[in-house]
Amino acid sequence: MDLQDDISMLTDQERDRYGRQLLFPDWGDLRQERLKRSSVFIAGVGGLGSPVALYLAAAGVGSLRLCDSGRLEQSNLNRQVLYVSDDIGLLKAEISKMHIYRLNPDIETVALPETIQENTVVELVGEADLIVDCLDNFTSRYVLNRYSVQRGIPMIYAGISGWAGQLTFLSPPETPCLECLLSEQHLESLVPWKLPKR
Repeated sequence: MDLQDDISMLTDQERDRYGRQLLFPDWGDLRQERLKRSSVFIAGVGGLGSPVALYLAAAGVGSLRLCDSGRLEQSNLNRQVLYVSDDIGLLKAEISKMHIYRLNPDIETVALPETIQENTVVELVGEADLIVDCLDNFTSRYVLNRYSVQRGIPMIYAGISGWAGQLTFLSPPETPCLECLLSEQHLESLVPWKLPKR
């Protein structure tokens, strides 16, 4: 065991902020410090991505990369809990960075108001240790999936359609990749969820 393993690198303020989770058995300072050194790329900060960003920031993940090219609309406010009415019309990535800073100014937050494509994915994901896919389109999801496989970065896939949701952890070769589970042919066979007519 390294001598540094016995020395907490957490500040008194961090110990106070994260005190409740530090009490959990098998968590403690070392795991909190590992979380502090971690970077997470969140693809999409909408209905799924905004609560993900809030909870990761509250837990003490050291760096969040928030990627979303969209602007907030009024119809988003009933499910995208990171935002308020004054944010309407603004870029979600930039607003989310501001709100995350207000929640936890000790973590690094990077706003990325861009679309995920083959020619942008390397720069956008950066040095992230984990990719969290909260997108609403499979074109960008497949780009992230391929990058995840190529670089060996674990990826969490989350999706919602109506009342149904999907969530899985992907880390090839230990697990299948996203395209293994949800190929384009498979998606075409699914019946899209529709609101009932009134």
